[in-house]
Amino acid sequence: MIVIDCDFRRPTLHRAMNKSNTKNLADYLSETASLEDVIMRDDPSGVHVIYGKTVPGQALDFINSKRMRALVESLGKAYDLVILDAPTTLPFADAQVLATLSDMTLYCVAWNKTESQAIAAGLSKFYDMNYDNVGLVFTHVDMKAFRKFNDNAKNYMAEKI
Repeated sequence: MIVIDCDFRRPTLHRAMNKSNTKNLADYLSETASLEDVIMRDDPSGVHVIYGKTVPGQALDFINSKRMRALVESLGKAYDLVILDAPTTLPFADAQVLATLSDMTLYCVAWNKTESQAIAAGLSKFYDMNYDNVGLVFTHVDMKAFRKFNDNAKNYMAEKI
């Protein structure tokens, strides 16, 4: 498995893994580093990672580039799973462009934090481009609240049946 931080506005993967992003996706796409230079290996998990770098003025140029498409295609042959971590969909088109390079998109939203209208607006950006291979994932789920919600839903359904 390899994870690629494709957020050129606010890359966070390197910080989450407590690593440096001195060699990164932007370096590879601008041809200042080789693929071998930018693929990092996380020894404890075995995951391979390509970290991102902030270059907001070039974000869509990088994502839309032939080199990016070739990279994803090449990594798809070398790895069982390629994960492209993208920025939020509402203010930027990056995630929609990256979706065209993927088999599936997981749309991740924070449980009980992201408003349903924002979720619908974000998902509609994919559907508007006739891309419907999207799965919705909730993060930071409060399991106690979820169980209560789930129990209430089961009781409601039992009453209706």
